[in-house]
Amino acid sequence: MPSAFEKYAKVDVPRYTSYPTAPHFSAQFPVAHYRQWLGRLDPHEPISLYLHVPFCKQQCWYCGCNMKLAARYSPVATYVQNLLCEIDLIADALPSRMPVSHLHFGGGNRLAYTKEPLATPYRPSIDVFFHSVVARWSGNAVGVLLTGMGRDGAAGLAAMRAKGYYTIAQDEATCAVYGMPKAAAALNAAVAILPLPNIASALQKVFASPRK
Repeated sequence: MPSAFEKYAKVDVPRYTSYPTAPHFSAQFPVAHYRQWLGRLDPHEPISLYLHVPFCKQQCWYCGCNMKLAARYSPVATYVQNLLCEIDLIADALPSRMPVSHLHFGGGNRLAYTKEPLATPYRPSIDVFFHSVVARWSGNAVGVLLTGMGRDGAAGLAAMRAKGYYTIAQDEATCAVYGMPKAAAALNAAVAILPLPNIASALQKVFASPRK
């Protein structure tokens, strides 16, 4: 009797687990049906997200994805802005802000650092993350900025405080490098400036009570 591998080795099957598979995608699929399906999801069940960013800096020979070589960052930046708009459209169709269990990125063969945007030279950027919380998160959150060189995260922490989130910066005495928390203190971005041993208990108190 042939093994399971021999049985299926010559059978044509989809490379991915999406359904319908890519050859059956169609622009004729009614948007209303798709939004209706999204609206019927259980708001308490976690969802898995896949973000397709089809850009690479150089050609490789092991990828079967539909991708483009990008010598400049501007096409990637435009694509990311369009992707953010699509995320907003999908979020609007969901029954609620649902928990996310998995986040997958695909399409390109590697992550590439660039000098743009010049306002956020740190990669990955804490400022970008904090600003994304302000723009897209509706639940409870606390911004915490710990010891570190530079000023990354200070502006984002200030934005979180302005939005009403509780924010914490580590104090100078317990910092190995008093850079990022110092920049946050200069911007009055922290509701509380605490020594490292006290931050955990402060977080417990914040999450024990609902956000006002």
